[in-house]
Order: sequence, then C-alpha cells, then structure tokens
Amino acid sequence: MTTIGNYTVHPAAKVYPLIEGDEFDALVKDIKEYGLLKPIILDKDGLLLDGRNRLKACLELEREVETEVYEGTEPYHYVLSLNSIRRHLDAGLRAFYADELLQAAETAKNGASTQEVDGIMAYREKVAQAAGTCSATVASATYLRRLENDSALKPVRAGAKELRDKVRTRKITLNKAASAGKRLVKVNTFKTPPPPDKVNKAVVAAGRAFERALKKFSKLLKDDESIDSNKNELTDCFDSIRVALQGVR
Repeated sequence: MTTIGNYTVHPAAKVYPLIEGDEFDALVKDIKEYGLLKPIILDKDGLLLDGRNRLKACLELEREVETEVYEGTEPYHYVLSLNSIRRHLDAGLRAFYADELLQAAETAKNGASTQEVDGIMAYREKVAQAAGTCSATVASATYLRRLENDSALKPVRAGAKELRDKVRTRKITLNKAASAGKRLVKVNTFKTPPPPDKVNKAVVAAGRAFERALKKFSKLLKDDESIDSNKNELTDCFDSIRVALQGVR
C-alpha cells in the first residue's frame, strides 16, 4: 500500500504520475499564498482518491488539509474524469490511462476484466467512450498493456514496459510506442524459444483467441453483414491471435 502522510492512496489514484520539480514547486507556492482551494477527496473507506499532489504540498507547508468524501459508486471513472480534464491529456494519453483505470476497475469488481467478460470490441468501445477518443487509439493502449502482461517472451515484456513508461512520461506518443511494440515482437519472435510450459499456455491462449475470432466471423456471415464494413473488428480479433501466438513460434 502507498501512503502519503496519514492517508492510504486508493489504487485508482496511483495510475496517474505525481507532479515533480517546477510544477510541484509552483503548487506549493500557490497554496502558500492562496490556501488550499480544493479539498482532498477520500472514498467512503477513507482512502485517498484525489489530491495526492495537494496533500504533499500541504505536508511540506505543515498546513492542515480539508477533506471531502466521494459518495459515488464509480471511483475509477471519477478519477478518470477528473484527470482527463485537469492534466490536458492528448487522445493517446487519455486512452492509455482510461485503459489502465477501467481494466483495474473491472478486475476489482468481477475478478476478470471487461475484455474477458464482454469481448475485446465491447471493452474498447467502453474505454473509448470514457476517454473521449476512438477505439483505434484504445487498441494501441490495450495492445501495449497485453504485450507487457501476457507475452510469453521476456524481452518483449521488458521492452513493452519500457515503452509504456515512456508514454507515461510523454517521451513518446502512444501510436509510436505501439508501432515500436510491433517491431519488438517481430525482432524477438524467432529467438530462443520459451520453456515448454509457457508454450503450452500460449497454445491454449491462441486456440481461444482463434475461437473468438471464428465466432465473430460466423456471426457476420449469419447476420449478412458486410465484411468490409466490419474489417476493423475482424482485424482486432486476429490481432489478439497474433499476440497469443508469440509464445508458440
């Protein structure tokens, strides 16, 4: 658990990075001159939901802090909404953080992600709506996260983590990071094969991904929908197969 002063930080609040350097010094100066204009927000359990930077500034100034309790039921969406506006994020970063927050929210609720429960397309649409961006941008965010968490290849996981860290610190755009991730997969796919147990898991994952794609394709044919108009959905389905197959090759 992460704590600031006497407060334990809510998991949703930890998704966004703390401000540092001149930006933090400016906040300290502002609070010193004008006081704490916005209270620290806690959830019903007393976890720090919003205001980590303001709290740190007050601690440095040895000032008392005012608190308010968030009475809603969607703390992850609340944090997403506040920070998307406040931090002036571009579409890529909005999608990046929305993907992290909603993934964590659904896992906390269901023990499984929305992506696993509702399917990849429904998940991407939900994230895109929350972030105010398009599903294609969300696809880049989910692709990088899955590379870091699910790839059977250690160099790919490590490289994806580095790319995602660069996105967080605005050293690279999300789209460029996703392109670099695809090159990373290509370079490492035919190197030393993974252990047999990981290969077996990758085979199972690839089989499930293929089954989902096949069901989607069959549904399009059954409903007499145009394949061309649903090309993006099919591409997303087969992208999931390619990620799963990294550990098989």
